Amino acid sequence: MKQKHIFFWWILAIIPIQAQNLMVKVDIEAYKIPHSKDSVIKHITFEKFIRHQYKTYLSYTTTQCNNQFILPKDSGQFRMLVNSQNYNEDTLSFSVDVHTQIVNLGKIVLLQKLMLKELNEVTIVGDKKQFVKIDADKTTYLVKENPLLASGTMEEAIRKLPGVMLTPTGSINLHGKDAMIYIDEVPCTLSGQDLINYIQSLPATTIDKIELITNPGASFEANANGAVINIITRTTHFKHFSGTLDFTYGINQFHKSTYMPSLMLNGNNRNMNWQVQTGYDHLERNTSDFINRTFTSFTPEIYFFQHNQSDIPEHNFYFRPMLNFKINKTSHLILNYNLNRTNTTPSIFSNSYSRNVMPAIAYTNTYRNDTKNRNDEFVAKYKTLLDTSGKSLQITGYYLLFNKQAVGKSIQDQIDSTLYSINDIHLRIHNFYLKYDFELPFDRLKFQLNSGGKVSTFQANDLGQYNLGNHNVTVFNYPAYTSQLNFHYQETNLAFYAEGQKKWGNLQASAGLRMEEIHYTSSLPDDTILKNTTTKLFPSIHLLYKLSPAVNLVASYTRKIAMPFYAQLDPNNNSYFDSYNTASGNPFLQPTLYDNYACDLTAFDYFEIGAIYAHIHNVNILTYTTDPNSLVTRQTYLSYRHMQKFDIYTSFPVPFNILAQGMDIFTHPLNLDKMSYLFFDVEWHNQKIQDYPYIVNFKPYWIVDCSLQLLLPYKLKLFADYTYISTGISQIYQLEKPTQSFTIDLSRKFFKDNLGITLEATAPPVDHLLNPTANLNTKYTSSYDAKSLRIMLTYHFGSYRNKEEMEIKTEKKFIGNQIMPAI
Repeated sequence: MKQKHIFFWWILAIIPIQAQNLMVKVDIEAYKIPHSKDSVIKHITFEKFIRHQYKTYLSYTTTQCNNQFILPKDSGQFRMLVNSQNYNEDTLSFSVDVHTQIVNLGKIVLLQKLMLKELNEVTIVGDKKQFVKIDADKTTYLVKENPLLASGTMEEAIRKLPGVMLTPTGSINLHGKDAMIYIDEVPCTLSGQDLINYIQSLPATTIDKIELITNPGASFEANANGAVINIITRTTHFKHFSGTLDFTYGINQFHKSTYMPSLMLNGNNRNMNWQVQTGYDHLERNTSDFINRTFTSFTPEIYFFQHNQSDIPEHNFYFRPMLNFKINKTSHLILNYNLNRTNTTPSIFSNSYSRNVMPAIAYTNTYRNDTKNRNDEFVAKYKTLLDTSGKSLQITGYYLLFNKQAVGKSIQDQIDSTLYSINDIHLRIHNFYLKYDFELPFDRLKFQLNSGGKVSTFQANDLGQYNLGNHNVTVFNYPAYTSQLNFHYQETNLAFYAEGQKKWGNLQASAGLRMEEIHYTSSLPDDTILKNTTTKLFPSIHLLYKLSPAVNLVASYTRKIAMPFYAQLDPNNNSYFDSYNTASGNPFLQPTLYDNYACDLTAFDYFEIGAIYAHIHNVNILTYTTDPNSLVTRQTYLSYRHMQKFDIYTSFPVPFNILAQGMDIFTHPLNLDKMSYLFFDVEWHNQKIQDYPYIVNFKPYWIVDCSLQLLLPYKLKLFADYTYISTGISQIYQLEKPTQSFTIDLSRKFFKDNLGITLEATAPPVDHLLNPTANLNTKYTSSYDAKSLRIMLTYHFGSYRNKEEMEIKTEKKFIGNQIMPAI
């Protein structure tokens, strides 16, 4: 512990003295003339607007790509001129006020004059509206102006992204890896159906962009074991008062309706910016499941058939105020409060019957679960710029209080009797953490050091009360519970990390090391089930080599740990139940360790081909179990010692005007928003669990996603997306039939782009799966929701300017069925 304290105080001791100049950041790349070995010399001139004309302010000469220019602090209107021999000149304007500390002009790509004779300007990649952008460590999809992604809910926007798949267990995969959902760099703590319900409660119109991170580094939690899907919500900086009003209405083939009004308001008052997001969602969804079970321990085998028809109405309300106080020229304080209230009342009607058993089993079951969730999050962040070179410190404090009450009622009608069952679940969770992060660039050395630490605590208590198989209907009004389980879980975490980034010519490298000490206990009254402490080091390495200004080769290795989701442990985690179906968590689960390897080749920000290999130790998977000579099926989580995953993927666009321009179209960055194109994402996944004897041949499967954009007359834009998943093995589930889904959008903007209208039609997938286990083979067909039509209206009012940070970067963890913070 003494060494940890020394590390902490050493980090605090290296804070430099603050300065008060203006920093201008800009990345300037130039495509070299063929066979040229010389660095491109770029002449930079800053001019200030004085008395109706621009006058020279400062000049620089650079051969670097990543540039940081220091200017004397002065308010006014400026412009930057970029000149270089054999390249087109460009002028980029920006403004500076008394509060401006850093101006980030994005990325400029200079193009050769001979290659683009008809163009008289450079391409400013950072300012163009790109729907897809590929970086060394992530792929970013713009949602805000994308008609396909901006309609519907947050969950629908995620599922439309290439490489994203909803697994049979309810988790989300990215390129075959389990993905954690982050919202504004805050890990969401849900899993399974509760995660789906939560992200369905937020409309896609609140999203600015989505980042797909296949191999997160040391600055991410060690619990970010696979991939990360980071959802960045809209945080527009505003000049005076502005806002956005959204309304979505939809209806499905069963005449169930959905409507989602939302409002975002922004304001500015001297040294304070504020923003409020609020909205209400009314969702009605339908699912249909056909489940065929074969009990193999009997001779002859017994067959059990079940059909579940679900009607799931859901009501959600969210309220998210944010404040940004500017303390001085280099420091500010950000305060966030997030309130989310959800009320769901799913009703499931089930019809079940057996074959090859005497007497025959036949019954119907009506199940209803009234669930109310309330999530309150409080976040505060202090952020300060330490000097003009970009060194910064941020300190984040986080507290969450989550409450859930769920009352489930079951009426089972059999041939000779009726059984009534009821359960009442009360869950309460507290989570608190405090963390600090340094960013320390050393420009002369082309080196940057990132470091930080975190301490956190997480406590959950879940009381479940039960009265099952009662013959009297009055049990619903007077439960008189006959049994109860009071489950308690506690986890504490202490973590430190350091990550260095260095550049040598065309090679960029980053290496990091994270130390985590985790103590966890799960228990029932007077009986401690599991208690353990683990202290481990988690290294990460990322390498990027620029084969050319537009082509990058990336390789990485990370080691991660995944604590079991809280809902995987909780024995009170149950949903539908009857005399032959039960569900619960498994409190004996252990952490999962991951060794992740990845290699990726990207070109022109849109072409990508890569491979991922992961060796997973002690993986926890949702499965069905039954005892020998029993007809009762239990859904729970079991551990398997070793799992290997190997995935290959590629994505690329096919612009329609390639027929006219040929390969010359790829000599400059593509702006897909201004062209018609096809976009393909193709993936091959091979997964094998070595100690799972019930599948002999782990057959790989394919995912093919094809997106189409057409620019039509009258400023109409059509966007369509089709996804195909082949047969194969995913974890311990056999995909028996191919799965297909389709979405099509037609959109147009009016009134100087302030009003947007989108019409959408969707056809969701139908899954056909087989799960073979000991004494039982479970085959089921599941349809998620129904075909639907939707219209979305978006109206912007007020005036905007550059985006400024309002959200606080915090960290949570998946707990399973609830929204809880990470440890």
